[in-house]
Amino acid sequence: LLSEIIKQNGPKEKQQGNFTIGDQEYLWVADPVFDSPFTLANIYHRDSSDLSNFISYIGIPLSIAIFFSIWISIWTSAILAKLFQQIEDKNNQLKHQSSHDILTQLPNRNSIGVITQQAIERAKEQNKPLLFFLIDIDGLKEINDSLRHESGDILLNQVTQHLKHTVLKSAHIGRFSGN
Repeated sequence: LLSEIIKQNGPKEKQQGNFTIGDQEYLWVADPVFDSPFTLANIYHRDSSDLSNFISYIGIPLSIAIFFSIWISIWTSAILAKLFQQIEDKNNQLKHQSSHDILTQLPNRNSIGVITQQAIERAKEQNKPLLFFLIDIDGLKEINDSLRHESGDILLNQVTQHLKHTVLKSAHIGRFSGN
């Protein structure tokens, strides 16, 4: 049967196909042998248990590969999540540093401008008065010059802590200048 099929199609090219005898299915492939008049033909009896044979043969290596793929994916996800969290934390830290005074951790000049503008708009909307104080510490330059800057820094932080504990919770405190 196979030789008849090959003769009909010619022996010059690779051919493949299937045929059935009774309830049995067969797969075949035929390749011409280089520089010869011969053709190499292979016939494979296809059985319904082929899938189970394939699974039993490839099942364990495939299961191991899937396990390691999942394991690597989970660890990669965990590492990426940690890296993204570190990036987010660093961005928050930089945002805080850009809007707050390094010494006192109070809002800086830029933040005070934004906070003041928001307070003015809120006071206008609610038709309420707004109170704004600017406090200057006299003699701070002399303290820095005579007792070193660490002493002036201590004084600024003490004044900051005193103001934080003295003013209302709705009030805002900031450091306008580093001079």
